[in-house]
Amino acid sequence: MTVAQEDNPRDYVQGYTNAAATFNKISLTTRKLRLDWELSSESLEDNIEGPDLEDHIARLMATQAGNDIEDVLINGVGSGSGLMSAFKGFRQLAVDNAHVVDAQGNGLDKAIFNLAIKTLPRKYKQRRNQLRFFTGSNLVQDYLYNLTAETSSGFTPFDIASGIVRGDVAANDGGPGTVTPFAFGIPVINVPLMTENLAGDYSDAEGDHGDLHLTFPQNFIIGIKRDVTVYRLFQPKKDTIEYTLFIRVGAQMENYDAHVIVKNVKVAGSVAGFDFQASVSNGANVTGGENGNTF
Repeated sequence: MTVAQEDNPRDYVQGYTNAAATFNKISLTTRKLRLDWELSSESLEDNIEGPDLEDHIARLMATQAGNDIEDVLINGVGSGSGLMSAFKGFRQLAVDNAHVVDAQGNGLDKAIFNLAIKTLPRKYKQRRNQLRFFTGSNLVQDYLYNLTAETSSGFTPFDIASGIVRGDVAANDGGPGTVTPFAFGIPVINVPLMTENLAGDYSDAEGDHGDLHLTFPQNFIIGIKRDVTVYRLFQPKKDTIEYTLFIRVGAQMENYDAHVIVKNVKVAGSVAGFDFQASVSNGANVTGGENGNTF
C-alpha cells in the first residue's frame, strides 16, 4: 500500500510500481512403507471364526498400519534405522524450521500457552479462531490438573478455572467421556501418538518431556503417492498365507512462520501441590511430581 494522490496521472505514469505476487511450491518426497504378516492354514481351521478370521486379522493389521503411519508422520526423524528413519515427521520439521520455544522443564500450564501465543507472529492472530494447540494425552491431563491445582488461596473448581481461561463450555472431542480443553480461547487438541518420553536437552534435565504445537491444522501436509495396497500369496511349502501391505507417504509443512513449537515440556510437571507418591499394580512405573517421585 502507498499514499494515492487525487487526479495525479504524473505519479501514475512516472512513479507507479506494480506489486508482484511471489509464488512458492511445497516439495514433498514420499517413502515406500511395508507391513508383512502371515497366517497358517491351521489357524484358519481351528478357530471359532473359521475362514472369517482372515478378514478379522486383516482389519486389525490395517488399524495397526494406520497407527504406525501416523506415528512416523508425527515423530519421524529421517535418520538412523527403523520406521522413524523413513522421513522427518512434523515434530522434527518444526524443530528444524519453525519458531522454537524452550520450556526448560516446566509443566504445561497457562504460562506455557501464553508464551506460545506471544511467540506467534501477530499477522497470523487475525485468524485466531482457526488456530489450534496440539499436544500429547499426558500433557493435556497435566494441563487439566494444573487448572485446579492447590494455590495459597485453596483449590479452584475446574469449571471456574477453565471458564477464566477460555470463557466457554468445553466441547466434546468425539471420544466417550472426553472434552477438548481450551487455552485462552484456542482449543487444545489431544494427539495420543505424540511422543512424550523425550529426554530434555536443557541443563540438568531429567524425566520425560513432550512438545506443544501452535499452528493452523491446514499447515500439516500429508502426501499419499500410492493408496494402501495389500497382496495375498499362499506358500505351499509353509502351508501359510502371506500378506504384504504397501503405501507411499510423506510429510511436509506449508508455512513454518505460522508454526510455534514449545519443546522440553515436562510430563507430570506442574505448579506446587502436585508432588505425591502412590503405587501402581501390574503396570509400568510412572514418574510424577515436581521432585520426580515414582508411582
